Amino acid sequence: MIHSVDLDAGRRFADLPPDFLAALLDDVTAKRSRSGTEPALVLDPTDEPRTWTVVGTGRPVRVPGPLAGLAAYVTGRAAPGDIGGDHDAPPDLPPWL
Repeated sequence: MIHSVDLDAGRRFADLPPDFLAALLDDVTAKRSRSGTEPALVLDPTDEPRTWTVVGTGRPVRVPGPLAGLAAYVTGRAAPGDIGGDHDAPPDLPPWL
């Protein structure tokens, strides 16, 4: 599904199913947390009743926004300022894969 967005085939992260986006956040936050060298984050979707955490360096930065925007951000498909929502731009992240 991510590749259909990458290929600019008319699909956006906002078009992907919420269950897929939640599973993607589970996977990506776990991978990012394993290194322990990335910025610490608390991903706080405005349209989902749970949060995701990236264990990392520094004080955790709360990143609110729509589920799709957060998934795009942690996978490197959206610039930090493009997530949506009312907040300061979150930190840049290294490549996901």
